Amino acid sequence: MKTAGLLLAGGRSSRYGKQKLFETYKNEPLFMKSVRAMREAGIDDVYVITNKDLASHFHDIPIICEQTPFEGPLYALYEGMTRLSTSGFSRFQVLAGDLPEINASMVKYLMNTATAHENSDILLPEHLGRLQPLHALYHQRCLPLIKTLLPTTRKMSVLYEQAETRTVPFADDSRYFININHQTDWRE
Repeated sequence: MKTAGLLLAGGRSSRYGKQKLFETYKNEPLFMKSVRAMREAGIDDVYVITNKDLASHFHDIPIICEQTPFEGPLYALYEGMTRLSTSGFSRFQVLAGDLPEINASMVKYLMNTATAHENSDILLPEHLGRLQPLHALYHQRCLPLIKTLLPTTRKMSVLYEQAETRTVPFADDSRYFININHQTDWRE
């Protein structure tokens, strides 16, 4: 199955106080941690889903600009899947752009799990009892459902409650799921 990577990078970063995606972490912009994780996991086609104001900051990575910015991750997933629907991708690995400790092993694990569970529409990581939709692997079969949901909701939880979702547990000590929302999060 052909997989595309979708980096969700169109938020305002209002809790952070400025755009966090371009903060330097271990000698590269924060968003590049997610791009690198997908590429090192074997996903050659990685796209940034963002807004027009941020698009020029993502050099050498294909951009998909949201028609309506700041509508949240469900809408961003819809935009990416819709724009790439004729490109032959059957799965979409989603990662947020604010994950300092993400790496290829998490992505590879989800892709291997997908091979064993081809009937699952969503492979949804679970860490410390919390579901992680911004780390999940989505099948193209989700697109019609997302389209029907968007007029009434922007909640990712509604999608994974209605789709054929397989929860994938991750160890409690996993650092893949750390994200940066506030400047004080860097201390953790």
